Amino acid sequence: RLQFCAVGGHVRREDRSLFDVCHGFLTGSNYVRCLQETDLFIFTSFYEGFPAAPLEAMACGAAVVTTQVAGVEEYARHGENCMVAAPGDVEGLVTHANTLLRDARLRDSVRERGLATAREYSWDVAAGRLVGFLEPLEVPAPSGTGERLPALQAGVHVG
Repeated sequence: RLQFCAVGGHVRREDRSLFDVCHGFLTGSNYVRCLQETDLFIFTSFYEGFPAAPLEAMACGAAVVTTQVAGVEEYARHGENCMVAAPGDVEGLVTHANTLLRDARLRDSVRERGLATAREYSWDVAAGRLVGFLEPLEVPAPSGTGERLPALQAGVHVG
């Protein structure tokens, strides 16, 4: 059964009748459970820094339709791991959503590739990339002798 759900507090009162369920803001396990129960996640933002919600939906196994806002280009690949429309392109969003709803093979492929994409942004992968970046860096030794130490060995603290 197809069910339209809204998450977040940005649904105008007059538009709430368009949805079967309006969850409002969800956090923690309630948010994760909602995403895990989602087959198709539609992200309609006009502006973001690095939108995590589409990536979180990918990690939970949802097929994603998103707008091409800042940060999305880091991970969104139209027709591969999601479907992408320009911000404000309601017709494009609807077309992409209908395409994924009607084409189970494409929807499954987008879902699987989305899961793979989300794995590339896990904390373990991100920490490994950070360590890989820091390992070759050297800093002056605290002794002031001009000696240089590997940054990670010297206990460099950021902050």
